[in-house]
Amino acid sequence: MSELMQARSALETFLPPKISGNQDQKPGVVIEERPDICLLQMFARNNDPLQLANIMTQYLSLEKPLAPMAAASKNGLLICATGPLEYWVMGQKPDAIDALAQIQSKAEQSASIFDQSEGKLVLALTGAKAADILAKGTALDLHAKTLLAKGAAHTVIEHIPVLLTWQSPAGHYDLLIARSYAHSFMTWLCDAAREVGFVINISDRNTHTMANKND
Repeated sequence: MSELMQARSALETFLPPKISGNQDQKPGVVIEERPDICLLQMFARNNDPLQLANIMTQYLSLEKPLAPMAAASKNGLLICATGPLEYWVMGQKPDAIDALAQIQSKAEQSASIFDQSEGKLVLALTGAKAADILAKGTALDLHAKTLLAKGAAHTVIEHIPVLLTWQSPAGHYDLLIARSYAHSFMTWLCDAAREVGFVINISDRNTHTMANKND
Protein backbone atom coordinates (compact mmCIF):
# COMPACT_ATOMS: atom_id res chain seq x y z
CA MET A 1 0.00 0.00 0.00
CA SER A 2 1.39 3.38 -0.97
CA GLU A 3 2.20 5.87 1.77
CA LEU A 4 0.66 9.31 1.98
CA MET A 5 3.00 12.02 0.81
CA GLN A 6 4.36 14.21 3.57
CA ALA A 7 4.89 17.92 3.03
CA ARG A 8 8.58 18.82 3.16
CA SER A 9 10.07 21.99 4.51
CA ALA A 10 11.02 24.53 1.86
CA LEU A 11 14.20 25.04 3.90
CA GLU A 12 15.08 21.35 4.17
CA THR A 13 18.34 21.81 2.28
CA PHE A 14 19.07 25.38 3.41
CA LEU A 15 22.44 25.72 5.11
CA PRO A 16 22.52 28.65 7.55
CA PRO A 17 25.73 30.67 7.60
CA LYS A 18 28.38 29.40 9.97
CA ILE A 19 29.31 32.48 11.96
CA SER A 20 30.97 32.55 15.34
CA GLY A 21 30.11 35.11 17.97
CA ASN A 22 29.17 35.76 21.57
CA GLN A 23 26.57 33.08 22.25
CA ASP A 24 25.53 34.77 25.49
CA GLN A 25 24.33 37.90 23.71
CA LYS A 26 20.57 38.09 23.24
CA PRO A 27 19.76 37.99 19.50
CA GLY A 28 18.05 40.98 17.96
CA VAL A 29 15.73 38.80 15.90
CA VAL A 30 14.42 35.23 15.97
CA ILE A 31 13.57 33.65 12.61
CA GLU A 32 11.25 30.67 12.82
CA GLU A 33 9.69 28.55 10.12
CA ARG A 34 5.96 27.93 10.66
CA PRO A 35 5.00 24.73 8.83
CA ASP A 36 1.77 24.44 10.82
CA ILE A 37 0.00 27.36 9.12
CA CYS A 38 -3.05 26.91 6.88
CA LEU A 39 -3.58 29.61 4.26
CA LEU A 40 -6.60 30.54 2.19
CA GLN A 41 -6.45 33.22 -0.49
CA MET A 42 -9.82 34.67 -1.52
CA PHE A 43 -10.71 36.85 -4.51
CA ALA A 44 -14.14 38.45 -4.76
CA ARG A 45 -16.01 37.25 -7.82
CA ASN A 46 -17.47 39.40 -10.60
CA ASN A 47 -15.22 42.29 -9.63
CA ASP A 48 -17.65 42.99 -6.79
CA PRO A 49 -15.98 43.39 -3.38
CA LEU A 50 -19.12 44.17 -1.37
CA GLN A 51 -20.57 40.69 -0.95
CA LEU A 52 -17.31 39.14 0.24
CA ALA A 53 -16.59 42.15 2.44
CA ASN A 54 -20.00 41.79 4.08
CA ILE A 55 -19.38 38.10 4.78
CA MET A 56 -16.06 38.89 6.45
CA THR A 57 -17.56 41.76 8.41
CA GLN A 58 -20.36 39.57 9.76
CA TYR A 59 -17.99 36.73 10.59
CA LEU A 60 -15.70 39.07 12.52
CA SER A 61 -18.66 40.81 14.21
CA LEU A 62 -17.43 44.20 13.04
CA GLU A 63 -19.47 47.32 12.44
CA LYS A 64 -17.80 48.06 9.11
CA PRO A 65 -15.57 46.18 6.66
CA LEU A 66 -11.85 45.90 7.19
CA ALA A 67 -9.91 48.66 5.49
CA PRO A 68 -7.14 47.69 3.05
CA MET A 69 -4.03 46.60 4.99
CA ALA A 70 -6.13 45.88 8.09
CA ALA A 71 -6.50 42.52 9.81
CA ALA A 72 -8.58 41.05 12.62
CA SER A 73 -8.67 37.79 14.58
CA LYS A 74 -11.47 35.41 15.50
CA ASN A 75 -11.68 31.71 16.34
CA GLY A 76 -7.95 31.31 15.92
CA LEU A 77 -7.94 32.84 12.44
CA LEU A 78 -6.19 35.97 11.25
CA ILE A 79 -8.21 37.56 8.45
CA CYS A 80 -6.31 40.08 6.33
CA ALA A 81 -7.75 42.57 3.84
CA THR A 82 -4.91 42.94 1.37
CA GLY A 83 -6.89 44.78 -1.30
CA PRO A 84 -10.42 45.72 -2.34
CA LEU A 85 -11.00 42.28 -3.87
CA GLU A 86 -8.58 40.10 -1.89
CA TYR A 87 -8.49 38.53 1.56
CA TRP A 88 -6.04 36.11 3.14
CA VAL A 89 -7.06 33.84 6.01
CA MET A 90 -4.41 32.27 8.24
CA GLY A 91 -4.81 29.67 10.95
CA GLN A 92 -2.63 27.25 12.89
CA LYS A 93 -3.15 23.52 12.48
CA PRO A 94 -4.88 21.58 13.90
CA ASP A 95 -6.85 24.09 16.01
CA ALA A 96 -8.01 26.27 13.13
CA ILE A 97 -9.14 23.50 10.76
CA ASP A 98 -12.84 23.72 11.70
CA ALA A 99 -12.86 27.52 11.65
CA LEU A 100 -11.22 27.55 8.22
CA ALA A 101 -13.80 25.12 6.88
CA GLN A 102 -16.57 27.30 8.30
CA ILE A 103 -15.38 30.53 6.73
CA GLN A 104 -14.68 28.77 3.43
CA SER A 105 -18.25 27.50 3.40
CA LYS A 106 -19.60 31.00 4.04
CA ALA A 107 -17.50 32.62 1.31
CA GLU A 108 -17.46 29.99 -1.44
CA GLN A 109 -20.43 31.49 -3.31
CA SER A 110 -18.89 34.98 -3.33
CA ALA A 111 -15.20 34.29 -3.82
CA SER A 112 -12.70 32.20 -5.69
CA ILE A 113 -10.76 30.42 -2.94
CA PHE A 114 -7.27 28.98 -3.22
CA ASP A 115 -5.56 26.85 -0.59
CA GLN A 116 -1.99 28.18 -0.43
CA SER A 117 -0.92 26.13 2.59
CA GLU A 118 1.62 24.05 0.68
CA GLY A 119 2.64 26.80 -1.72
CA LYS A 120 4.11 29.27 0.74
CA LEU A 121 6.99 29.36 3.15
CA VAL A 122 5.80 31.09 6.32
CA LEU A 123 8.46 32.71 8.48
CA ALA A 124 7.81 34.32 11.85
CA LEU A 125 10.08 37.19 12.87
CA THR A 126 10.19 38.34 16.46
CA GLY A 127 12.60 40.31 18.57
CA ALA A 128 13.49 43.89 19.38
CA LYS A 129 15.14 44.46 15.99
CA ALA A 130 12.66 42.66 13.74
CA ALA A 131 11.16 45.86 12.30
CA ASP A 132 14.64 47.32 11.72
CA ILE A 133 15.68 44.25 9.75
CA LEU A 134 12.57 44.32 7.58
CA ALA A 135 13.08 48.04 6.97
CA LYS A 136 16.24 47.14 5.08
CA GLY A 137 14.15 45.49 2.40
CA THR A 138 10.58 46.78 2.38
CA ALA A 139 9.22 50.20 1.53
CA LEU A 140 6.50 49.77 4.17
CA ASP A 141 7.00 52.06 7.16
CA LEU A 142 6.70 49.60 10.04
CA HIS A 143 7.56 52.30 12.57
CA ALA A 144 4.76 54.64 11.54
CA LYS A 145 2.52 55.83 14.36
CA THR A 146 -0.44 55.40 12.03
CA LEU A 147 0.30 51.71 11.46
CA LEU A 148 -2.65 49.53 12.40
CA ALA A 149 -2.22 47.25 15.40
CA LYS A 150 -2.90 44.24 13.17
CA GLY A 151 -2.42 44.37 9.45
CA ALA A 152 -1.11 42.85 6.26
CA ALA A 153 0.23 44.10 2.96
CA HIS A 154 1.87 42.89 -0.19
CA THR A 155 5.41 44.15 -0.56
CA VAL A 156 8.67 43.33 -2.30
CA ILE A 157 11.86 42.51 -0.38
CA GLU A 158 15.09 41.99 -2.31
CA HIS A 159 13.04 41.68 -5.55
CA ILE A 160 10.99 38.88 -3.96
CA PRO A 161 7.19 39.22 -3.56
CA VAL A 162 6.20 38.89 0.10
CA LEU A 163 2.91 39.05 1.96
CA LEU A 164 3.77 40.62 5.30
CA THR A 165 1.49 40.50 8.33
CA TRP A 166 2.18 42.23 11.62
CA GLN A 167 0.86 42.46 15.13
CA SER A 168 2.08 45.41 17.17
CA PRO A 169 3.19 46.47 19.69
CA ALA A 170 4.14 42.81 20.18
CA GLY A 171 6.58 43.11 17.30
CA HIS A 172 5.49 39.85 15.65
CA TYR A 173 5.72 39.57 11.87
CA ASP A 174 4.78 36.71 9.56
CA LEU A 175 6.21 36.62 6.05
CA LEU A 176 4.59 34.54 3.32
CA ILE A 177 6.96 33.73 0.47
CA ALA A 178 6.64 31.41 -2.52
CA ARG A 179 8.54 28.21 -1.76
CA SER A 180 10.67 28.62 -4.88
CA TYR A 181 12.17 31.79 -3.37
CA ALA A 182 12.84 30.23 0.04
CA HIS A 183 16.63 29.90 -0.19
CA SER A 184 17.15 33.28 -1.86
CA PHE A 185 15.04 35.04 0.75
CA MET A 186 16.71 33.30 3.69
CA THR A 187 20.13 34.21 2.35
CA TRP A 188 19.13 37.87 2.26
CA LEU A 189 17.46 37.70 5.68
CA CYS A 190 20.49 36.15 7.39
CA ASP A 191 22.75 38.77 5.87
CA ALA A 192 20.40 41.60 6.90
CA ALA A 193 20.18 40.29 10.48
CA ARG A 194 23.88 39.66 10.89
CA GLU A 195 24.64 42.95 12.64
CA VAL A 196 21.98 42.53 15.36
CA GLY A 197 22.33 38.80 15.97
CA PHE A 198 19.80 36.16 15.00
CA VAL A 199 18.56 32.68 15.78
CA ILE A 200 17.04 30.40 13.14
CA ASN A 201 14.58 27.64 13.99
CA ILE A 202 13.79 25.41 11.01
CA SER A 203 11.09 22.77 11.37
CA ASP A 204 12.18 19.16 11.92
CA ARG A 205 15.81 20.20 12.28
CA ASN A 206 17.98 21.13 15.21
CA THR A 207 19.25 24.27 13.53
CA HIS A 208 19.98 27.14 15.85
CA THR A 209 22.45 29.55 14.31
CA MET A 210 23.43 32.81 15.95
CA ALA A 211 25.41 35.67 14.52
CA ASN A 212 26.12 39.05 15.98
CA LYS A 213 28.09 42.17 15.33
CA ASN A 214 30.89 40.98 17.58
CA ASP A 215 31.81 38.01 15.38
